[in-house]
Parts: sequence; C-alpha cells; structure tokens
Amino acid sequence: MKPAAAAQGGRGDKRQRGHNGASKARADALAKTNKKSVSLRDRLRFLTHLLKKVRFFERIKIERQIGQLHRKLQEAVEQGAAPEEVSEQQAVLEEWQRKLLYVRHFPAGEKYVSLLRQADSPEAQEAADIPP
Repeated sequence: MKPAAAAQGGRGDKRQRGHNGASKARADALAKTNKKSVSLRDRLRFLTHLLKKVRFFERIKIERQIGQLHRKLQEAVEQGAAPEEVSEQQAVLEEWQRKLLYVRHFPAGEKYVSLLRQADSPEAQEAADIPP
C-alpha cells in the first residue's frame, strides 16, 4: 500500500526527503574543487544576484531620462532654439548615455556604486565622474 503523501501525486515524497540530496551533492562537488576558485565563484554569484535589481532599476530610470532628453532636444531643434541651448542639451544627453553604458557594462564581481543616489561618499562621487 502507498503512503498517503505519495498518493497525492508524489509531492509528499519530496517533502519527506527534503532537498538535502541536491544540496549534499553540491557540497561534495564544491569540496572537490579548489577553495579559492569556489570563493571567487560564490562571490561573483552573490554580487550579481544582489545588484541585479539595483542595476535594472537604474537602467530603466536612465533610459527614461534619455528618452525625455531626446524629446526635449527634438522640440528645441524644431522650434529653432539657440545653438548654445541645443549644444547644452546634447551635452546633457551624452552624459546620460555614458551613465547608461556604465550601468550596462559594469564588470561582474566588482562593487557597484549607484549613480542615481546622492553622491555623498567620495566613492560615489568618483563613480559619477565617468570619463568621456
């Protein structure tokens, strides 16, 4: 006769066993590899996971700002604005595009410094001063 948990489509079996089998195999595999590479791999995975949301939301905000700046620039050109004003808006647009490149191409495993927060710390100020 089958246990009651197994009669429910096998879901009870997993609950009784837990997920120890997979984690035990993973722990054994990690123990066999070099500890230095494991710690680096774990750090990369942790930082990538931790900062994924931050980078995503910053990317969305920056893309929205770039779209607004494009529209303002087109309106200024269509209305025949002064060349100084147009070049100033283009410089601001290029700055936001550099920020977008920073967010998109930030290297994995490095500590990510947010560009959209207030730049109180010297670290944040340094990251905000992205070279052209």
